[in-house]
Amino acid sequence: MRIAVIAPHWLAVPPPAYGGIEAVLDTLARGLSDAGHDVLLYTNGDSTCPVPTAWTYEHAPGVGIGGVAGELRHVIDAYEAVDGVDIVHDHTLIGPVFAERFRRLSVVTTNHGPFEGELSTLYRAVGRRVPVIAISRHQASLARDIPVAAVIHHGLDPGRFPNGAG
Repeated sequence: MRIAVIAPHWLAVPPPAYGGIEAVLDTLARGLSDAGHDVLLYTNGDSTCPVPTAWTYEHAPGVGIGGVAGELRHVIDAYEAVDGVDIVHDHTLIGPVFAERFRRLSVVTTNHGPFEGELSTLYRAVGRRVPVIAISRHQASLARDIPVAAVIHHGLDPGRFPNGAG
């Protein structure tokens, strides 16, 4: 299967330091590739994840740099680059809205934040067309009137992180 993973453009995948979403996307892209899928990670040029990559920005600008216009440019370029894949797993905020222009594409999105405030409006609007994935059962329980298609615990194998005494 040809799968495109669209990462936010702010940080490299994997991140050089902090970057929870980027660490998850590194694990996801590697896992999909190891499972035999043809994976394209749309990210930034600083990314070192060992799968094929494409990008708009040669260097990660940093969180919030460039604002909405920077993310929108990244998303527009990403959807043009991945048109024709079997499925797109989009982890940006704007991408699932922009996906409406690409009706032939199967798109799924993961909400890495809360299902409240401004994000509730966003995911309520896109949830009719783009399946929304929650990162925990607790997060999904707070979605209220937002359709959550599935819960995927940030793509991590919980068995790799055993509970300790602390």
